[in-house]
Amino acid sequence: MASDPLPARPDLDQLRRRAKELRDAARAGDPAALSRIAAHAPASVSAPVTLAAAQLTIAREHGFASWPRLKAEAQARNAELAQRVDEFLVASIRDWTGRAARMLARDPQIATYDFRTAVVLGDAARVRAMLGRAEQPGHHPAAARTRRASRR
Repeated sequence: MASDPLPARPDLDQLRRRAKELRDAARAGDPAALSRIAAHAPASVSAPVTLAAAQLTIAREHGFASWPRLKAEAQARNAELAQRVDEFLVASIRDWTGRAARMLARDPQIATYDFRTAVVLGDAARVRAMLGRAEQPGHHPAAARTRRASRR
């Protein structure tokens, strides 16, 4: 399978879920899942497919030699963006509008990063949508982001 590049801000939890789904599909005998694993971790197909084999497959499909390397890259990309977002927020709050505008022009993904950026940019529709999701049971995006950040 051709290499599928990681997005600018990869979601490590989503990659983990994809690996688990791939493992489960292969264990259930799904020919497409078994074929994907055989292409990237051929030794794993003869025994019950492990999560490690599925993670290796996901990593190699994204052009990485191993799951730890994929994980490290995903964490680095997110950490770098998080730092840029924090700098943008400081510039916005301190009324350094020229600097904040230049940062946003240079890195447009800042605008859609999280609730804080939606508030600072006055994106009422996104704020309403995020507040609506936050009211759903078990959905705490700020808590999840804090837990991920504390693991670094």
